[in-house]
Amino acid sequence: MFFVLSGFLITSLMLREKVLTGTISLKTFWKKRARRILPAAATVLLVCAAVAGFFQGDVTVDLGRQVLTGLLFVNNWGQIAASQSYFAGPELFAHFWSLSVEEQFYVLWPLVLVSLLAAVGVRRMGIVVVACTVGAVSSLARMVALYAPGDDPTRVYYGTDTHAFGLLLGAALAAWLIRTRDDERVWQPRPHTGAGRWAATTVELVGLVGFAMLITCLRGDNPAAYQGGLFCASLCMIAMLHGAIKSNPVITTLFTLWPMRKLGAVSYSLYLWHWPVYVFVRSSISDAALAGLVALALSLVLAEVSFRCVEEPFRRKGTSRWDVACSLRTPADPWSELGCS
Repeated sequence: MFFVLSGFLITSLMLREKVLTGTISLKTFWKKRARRILPAAATVLLVCAAVAGFFQGDVTVDLGRQVLTGLLFVNNWGQIAASQSYFAGPELFAHFWSLSVEEQFYVLWPLVLVSLLAAVGVRRMGIVVVACTVGAVSSLARMVALYAPGDDPTRVYYGTDTHAFGLLLGAALAAWLIRTRDDERVWQPRPHTGAGRWAATTVELVGLVGFAMLITCLRGDNPAAYQGGLFCASLCMIAMLHGAIKSNPVITTLFTLWPMRKLGAVSYSLYLWHWPVYVFVRSSISDAALAGLVALALSLVLAEVSFRCVEEPFRRKGTSRWDVACSLRTPADPWSELGCS
């Protein structure tokens, strides 16, 4: 889910800058991403590494490697190199694998996009859509090719090459949805009318239902996950995201509920804290259900504190990744409420 959303928002941000200014400042882009992501990530890594000293057992195993690869955003490859199984005893910072994939995308994709736009021009968004789609399908093909049923799937699940399709599908959606107007040179969502609107609405609702079904059945030990299931989940997320932007009443109502808006605001901090907190709590509480509830409560508190004391002060110095979503819609649109504040 977050891969698709990140690919969409980051690509939208860069494409908008290209149209409005005629260029994409890679230095500014990377500086803003670092300001947005590094402070909170470093805080969680250092605080949790310090707290781990008070615990015994598996919590401290390979802690130095975990912190180093987390700070360098190569955690996914670090776990692969260390033969750390996705199903083995949980590492304290195991969840940093996905953040590492995103950060690697943030480094490489702007270079590719700038080169692509230089070659084809900003008005030929269809080529960008095709390039992103080909890249996504290639990533899926590599996942399917490397996956061997019965073997540990860690390599295909953690690999940047095998799990980039969500990011690239999000990027394809960003290029597809927007068009330029010669008179004002601003991005406009592509309109739907008549039968096209009904077809889009149907696809969006199917995506919502399909996503809910897939996330309940695509467990890590399910071969279908690596044989197209995760890719289908990303496609469902694309449909949901399209519905949110196009103001599908069902999807926008869901996404603009207060709990969803609140979770959207603190989602990054919540993601960073939830897993190490659970590992700490689980090492002290034997009952899994109780440990989960305690960890959830603690994670929500820590996420709120981290959001207010770490994320927000740094965010005020630059543009957050949600600003581009706000810029795509008018302030009165419900989509502008989804995590944009």
